[in-house]
Amino acid sequence: MLVQLENNYISLDQVKLKNKPVFVGLVFCRSGLPPAVMRKPSKNKQPYVQKFRKEWESDPPELKEWIQPVPGDETSARCLYCSAILKAHFGLLVEHKKTKKHEKSAAPLSTASRQLRIPFQSVPRPMSETSVAEAGMALLVTCHSAIRNSDHLTNLSKRLFSSAKGVNGIKLGRTKCAALIKNVLAPYFVRDLQDDIGDGWYS
Repeated sequence: MLVQLENNYISLDQVKLKNKPVFVGLVFCRSGLPPAVMRKPSKNKQPYVQKFRKEWESDPPELKEWIQPVPGDETSARCLYCSAILKAHFGLLVEHKKTKKHEKSAAPLSTASRQLRIPFQSVPRPMSETSVAEAGMALLVTCHSAIRNSDHLTNLSKRLFSSAKGVNGIKLGRTKCAALIKNVLAPYFVRDLQDDIGDGWYS
């Protein structure tokens, strides 16, 4: 409501509290134009923001098979089947499950169509004599030669020691030799050094 006093305007901003008008502010303007209706900033609390709940991954049957958290974003959730990023709101997540895209993506991965896993137990296999020979030759190359010489070393060993057990099965080219050094020998010696040093100072 605007009230004119000579060339001044007064804006009375009203709100209703229990059906009774209440004046919440006065705005004065000395120009010839009426001021815009201004309101005081709302003192209401910030709206509640739903965050991802850890129990969704195990408790609700509507969500537990496909819901996943989004690393670094507590307000979002990820669909395991269709890789969609959704707001972490229970109602919206339930509605997403009913969409055609989700149903189509979930069909091959559902529990009903998933083949049961047979609980095989891993059985450690002892290293064969050929594997021991290859590891020893790779260690020799590491300490005393270039990796490219492993091809010639393998052929020479087969020719000179053909009567030795396990030598004829050796296949140690430069590619395999490099892989043994990187993935087998190096991690072993790093762990051995860590166990040797422990928590003490090393120099």
